Amino acid sequence: MAALDKRKPFYTKVSVKTADRSIGADAQAAISEDLTILLMEVYVMTNIEKVMDYLDKAKVFYVTTEDGDRPKCRPFSFKMIYDGKICFSCGTFKDVYKQLTANPNVEICAFDGSGNFLRYYGKAAFLTDPAAEKAALEVMPGLKNIYNEKTGRHLGVFFLKDATAEFRSLFKVEEALEM
Repeated sequence: MAALDKRKPFYTKVSVKTADRSIGADAQAAISEDLTILLMEVYVMTNIEKVMDYLDKAKVFYVTTEDGDRPKCRPFSFKMIYDGKICFSCGTFKDVYKQLTANPNVEICAFDGSGNFLRYYGKAAFLTDPAAEKAALEVMPGLKNIYNEKTGRHLGVFFLKDATAEFRSLFKVEEALEM
């Protein structure tokens, strides 16, 4: 069998012989001797897809940084997959950008409304490729009114390196993923 591409669903057929002769005559007649079953679609999400799916469901998530010796938390909604990484962005003129460049330790928390939540934490790493900012502006075109040559404002696009995603219930970690 070919290697499973985790990003795409796959199907397979299996031939099954009926071996149980103890079932009733009516049931036996309904089952053919050579029954072909199409197995259900199997889709294996990558860790990145699991986190993105959760963030999509939450819609708004909270990014916590440190300002000196004080925590600072604010709502975010922008995220994208760029270069195989979950990326976020903030204006390079904002305090959050200054905080992340001074101390890259960051935690993101998202709540799905069902009592479960996601903690996603690591070190913010800013991408220096201008194509990353351009991609962010394509994902959320409304930002082009704020971040452009006329305003002189730019987006800082970052991802979390050395990251962990914890899918949690109120009482425990249900699943932890090293990202």
